[in-house]
Amino acid sequence: PERAATSPSPASGSPPGLVPEKDSRRSLVTAAMSGPFSSTPGVLPVAPVAPGKVVPVDQLIEDNTEVEDGPPPEVFSKYVCHSLDFGKEHPGEVAEPAGLALVPLPAPEFPLRDSLPPGVVEGGKLSCLQLEGVLYACQRHRVMLPNGARAGFFLGDGAGVGKGRQISGIILDSWARGRRQHVWLSTSRDLKL
Repeated sequence: PERAATSPSPASGSPPGLVPEKDSRRSLVTAAMSGPFSSTPGVLPVAPVAPGKVVPVDQLIEDNTEVEDGPPPEVFSKYVCHSLDFGKEHPGEVAEPAGLALVPLPAPEFPLRDSLPPGVVEGGKLSCLQLEGVLYACQRHRVMLPNGARAGFFLGDGAGVGKGRQISGIILDSWARGRRQHVWLSTSRDLKL
């Protein structure tokens, strides 16, 4: 019952890839899942099955099926900043994949507030979401690679989140710390000096 769906069940003698059916979709999902989500029943919607039968694992999951005792699982979650205790909330609604929202970010170790002018944070020039991106980029830039180059950071936020503002924040922090050479390349014609 607490085994992964791909292993045979010694109690039922089911061949690999098959799971004995359960009387509840929720217990079937819990039994079929292993790893970090096994304690979260109902994460995957499953097809209704009759008790006592054996079903192939690939037939357990159906698209758009409601889990018994609740609504379908959420695909996206509202973004919540957990790594900063300062900054204003982002003005737009930002979502992230629900699975990604469950993974905590590494502990911030970079002293971002030391370099940013007060108006940037208190004035809301950068939201907490954008400040978080700046913080982790700057934290990564402190790492020196074996070849002597500074480590990079990939900023993969979606449209409208404020990647340009985050890049400006990264440059502002670097400037305040004495690193005066920066190159910003963009295909956008809207970004002008």
